[in-house]
Amino acid sequence: MVEEAPVEAPAPEEPEPEVTPESPSKPVSIDVIDDTSKVIIEHSNEYVKLYLDACDTFDVRANTKIMELLKNSDGTEECVDISSNYIGDRGMLAFAHALSKHGNIVELNVSSNGIRNKGVQALCEVFKGSATLQHINLEKNYISHTGGVALLDHIGSWPSIQSVNVAHNKIDPDTRLKIQKAIRK
Repeated sequence: MVEEAPVEAPAPEEPEPEVTPESPSKPVSIDVIDDTSKVIIEHSNEYVKLYLDACDTFDVRANTKIMELLKNSDGTEECVDISSNYIGDRGMLAFAHALSKHGNIVELNVSSNGIRNKGVQALCEVFKGSATLQHINLEKNYISHTGGVALLDHIGSWPSIQSVNVAHNKIDPDTRLKIQKAIRK
């Protein structure tokens, strides 16, 4: 008699893991204002408070460079430079709000900030009738004809204005020429 090898029962198949789409990760809640920030805000000047209020209003994150500038401001600064921060229109609206109480600015550099027409219009309103503003640098932004016209409309209310740099923007040549002529008057 030939012995047959015992037949082993096949191993039970393990069920394949169920493939489910990954559940979207829940956003991590980070409190921007910790205890240290609260102390800084409580002991900040009116310019920082105005800026932070405007950031809330316009739903924009406060910019570190602007916060530092405003924190050290006593309202007597003549030159303000926030160039190369790419704050865009909403950031410019918030910054303009903080500048609304600052009456001594002679030179303002907001070049390379991604500012469009609304940002320029906000600046024009803040500086409407300014007797001190002499130089404004708006170079390398995204200002078009509408922003150029806003500048043109307000230049007459700036008796001390000597230069407005709008190079590398989308302002048409005719409006640029009108701006330069208005400055010379």
